[in-house]
Amino acid sequence: MRRADKKADPKALAASLGFAGAPIRTLETGCEVDVHFVDDTTAEVGLNNYVYTLKKR
Repeated sequence: MRRADKKADPKALAASLGFAGAPIRTLETGCEVDVHFVDDTTAEVGLNNYVYTLKKR
């Protein structure tokens, strides 16, 4: 993303999705989909230019 837009700030983008601070807990699946955990009840997945939010109920 930064290669296309030098003004893109990864920390600001992460904060806009609900991530606070670093590191971001991530489950790397070894395929196209990785699961990033915002907190203990929220996970986010990026796929085909969309971000899907999964909430534990």
